[in-house]
Amino acid sequence: MQHKGMNIIAYCRVSTDEQAEKGFSLGYQEEALKRYCDQNGYNLIDVYKEDFTGFKDFNRPQWLKIEKFVKNNKGKIQGILCLRWDRFSRNEPEASSKLREFKKKGIEIFMTESYADPKSIEGDFLNSIHMHMAQMESKKISQRTKEGMRRGMIEGYWMYNAPFGYMKIKNDSGKSILSPHPKQSLVVQEIFKKMASGLYSAGELRKMYFLELNRMSKTNFHYLLKRIVFTGQIEVHATENEPKRIVRGVHPPIITVETFNRVQDILEGKKIKPRSVLQNVEMYPLKSFIHCIDHNRSFTGSGSTSRSKKIYHYYHCNISNCKHRFSIKKIDEIFIGFLSQLQFPNEIVCLYSEVLEDALEKRRESGAFDKKELKIKMEKLSSRLLFLKDQYFDQEIDSQNFLALKIEIESEIQVLKLEEENCKSVFIPFKSLFDDSLRILPDLVRYYREADGLTKQKLVGSIFSGKIEFSDNEVRTIPYKDFIARIFLISSELQSYNMKKADKNVSLFSLAPPQGLEPWTL
Repeated sequence: MQHKGMNIIAYCRVSTDEQAEKGFSLGYQEEALKRYCDQNGYNLIDVYKEDFTGFKDFNRPQWLKIEKFVKNNKGKIQGILCLRWDRFSRNEPEASSKLREFKKKGIEIFMTESYADPKSIEGDFLNSIHMHMAQMESKKISQRTKEGMRRGMIEGYWMYNAPFGYMKIKNDSGKSILSPHPKQSLVVQEIFKKMASGLYSAGELRKMYFLELNRMSKTNFHYLLKRIVFTGQIEVHATENEPKRIVRGVHPPIITVETFNRVQDILEGKKIKPRSVLQNVEMYPLKSFIHCIDHNRSFTGSGSTSRSKKIYHYYHCNISNCKHRFSIKKIDEIFIGFLSQLQFPNEIVCLYSEVLEDALEKRRESGAFDKKELKIKMEKLSSRLLFLKDQYFDQEIDSQNFLALKIEIESEIQVLKLEEENCKSVFIPFKSLFDDSLRILPDLVRYYREADGLTKQKLVGSIFSGKIEFSDNEVRTIPYKDFIARIFLISSELQSYNMKKADKNVSLFSLAPPQGLEPWTL
């Protein structure tokens, strides 16, 4: 029982998220506790302020200091005062245990709010209820946090601390997104590339990059190799009501999906393609795009050993006596020179981006309408099923007809539920993907130079719709993809009409992707 003149230690506790809330800040708690001590004639010895809640139990820095002080000053403290039970603990069993422990030491732990005298008949019961309520509130907060994080992940946002290889930055909307770390992302790329080659084990790579990985443990390194986030995607874990989902992230990838999948196959012990296949793609990325003019077939690539035992690599026709043979260095220089001549007017690219936004907005509106239609249909079918059951119970319909109609209605409901699930499970942040893709156009040469063999193949295949024909030191006319060709066509039209400014009436709407089509990405 508290009495005037007793020595008191005040204990404040707050989390980072609660700092701004009225009634939770450390300053407010300290002021309230001091005022309570003055009003009741308690001798306040010290105030301990806990501003970190990473610990789920009483293994907290400031609380441990209180226990040490009590141990070293036996009999000096008669009470520990908190604002209310949720400031003391949100775990009822642990809180009760701590009350009993300190009671044996002659110290009462009590609150300024929602506290009953434990010596009264109902005291322990009421205090137990308040501790349970604090625990329930903790569970609610945890549940709301998990739900909010899951929604963010489904929208393509990484909701945890940035994994090794990324750092957190703010986008134009003020949201935190992942951005490749200048140094760590390169380490991740090298590790995945070497792991995918099949020549190194996970243990060897961890030792090789131990310092660059900040002395990462074996478990964390294995976890790093399993992170799909490096491909620009996010894994949303399953819940009781929803299955696991893989969604497109709003962050840029560090490695390709192909490289990631190959590494997963290696980790799972699956048989992988010979290393020579990957080397072939890396060494001769253009071979499937170069066309032999004389023999109407694609080029291949191979190396030739000189007298000095040095290997030179060439693109050449499959026909042995064909004269068309080009060194990979020469082809690369010619092709890069060709890419550097491709000009994509910034005005047209920006205009196309606006058109895509309009098209995607219409698609979103259409999707929302489809969901409403599905909901209305399901409600109607549910009503029909209830009406059918009423008829059966009132003996207005026999059992045979009832079962036949019931199966028919339930089948229709199941089909609609599948359609609704498909609407929920497919989320692709088109806007972000288009923005990333359109940024590549003005800087094709740099992207091509820095890309690996598989990405170079994707880049070339995304721009050109036909084979590339080389003649001496020139690249012959190549047919472009429709979207690329239309940009050039509109640019030429503007120049021919001396138009200085373009608008959405320049037939760009025909370039908007149809339903179900994803944008090309690297």
